[in-house]
Amino acid sequence: MSESVNDSVESGRYAKAPHLWALGVGAVVSGDFFGWQSGLVAGFDGLLIILAFVTVLYVLLAFSIAELSTTVPSGGGPYIFALHAIGPRAAFFAGLAESLKVVITCAVVVTGISSYMNQLL
Repeated sequence: MSESVNDSVESGRYAKAPHLWALGVGAVVSGDFFGWQSGLVAGFDGLLIILAFVTVLYVLLAFSIAELSTTVPSGGGPYIFALHAIGPRAAFFAGLAESLKVVITCAVVVTGISSYMNQLL
């Protein structure tokens, strides 16, 4: 009894647009509480310079991801990119890192917002 192995990797979407929107808004709102105030206290000019530099880096990142997405048109994000570029072992670690990033982001957002809400209640 021989079983054929499917070499193509397919991944399905679980997170819908409202899930991603809630994660993004929560990360931005809690990030406003954690990061911006200390930067403003240290000095507005330095924060503005760093903000311009980081904006350039994010634009370059967006262009790179757009180029990769047209080259490898399948779902899976960093896992699929690493699978096609480096191999299955690197893809495993890229997928693991992406999963940990989402879980840790959710935990940090909930912790940050709950600490501020705790002060209000």
